[in-house]
Amino acid sequence: MKITHPKVSDVTSQLNMHVIGQHPVIAMGCYMLSTSNALSQLTHNATMAQQQGNSMMQAATIQGVNAIFSCGKASVNK
Repeated sequence: MKITHPKVSDVTSQLNMHVIGQHPVIAMGCYMLSTSNALSQLTHNATMAQQQGNSMMQAATIQGVNAIFSCGKASVNK
């Protein structure tokens, strides 16, 4: 029966422990990456909604001002 050299078996066991020890770290990294992607998407959507709201507010303000000025002209012309 052939006996494995102790240094070879030691390296193999250390490598196995290294790979097993990395699993929680890899899982945590994937979790953090997916969370950061979700938060960046949330921020992007909030920014776009705010920009759309500002555009609608500006359009409504312009319509209101135009309505006020058109009523004034109609009253003066009568």
